Amino acid sequence: MRRGLIDLILRRGTVLYTRSRTLSSGEPHYLIVLNNRPYDGTGVVISVVTSQIEKRREHIARMGFPDTTLVLLPKGCYPHFDKDSAVDCNNLKVIPLDELRLCAAGEFKSPDFPEVYLGGIIQGALDSPKIPGELKALLKDASA
Repeated sequence: MRRGLIDLILRRGTVLYTRSRTLSSGEPHYLIVLNNRPYDGTGVVISVVTSQIEKRREHIARMGFPDTTLVLLPKGCYPHFDKDSAVDCNNLKVIPLDELRLCAAGEFKSPDFPEVYLGGIIQGALDSPKIPGELKALLKDASA
């Protein structure tokens, strides 16, 4: 039944709260789907939400990445965010759809992520020198 649910709701802007083997922490995180067609065989492009804003800001400065690659998400910008958070757009993940189906024992959140922040995350990734061109192509498609 989970497989059917994820197949019905997974799209650009879907928010999940789950664990994934692709994350360094075993703790659940909020994940935001960035690509329009996660079913086309390329995998699901996600951004990971963190509350460790200063650590990410320091890392981005140390690496010389553009400031636009850190998207700040103020408390309350999304109904489930009860503290200030951020997305480091230099650190996107691609999760195979089958793996996401396995880890989707987490929760799907509603509503979809607000467009104003979603667009900022996509633009931050496009600005990132760390994101490969083929991944940027998927994100350009998502911003269309």
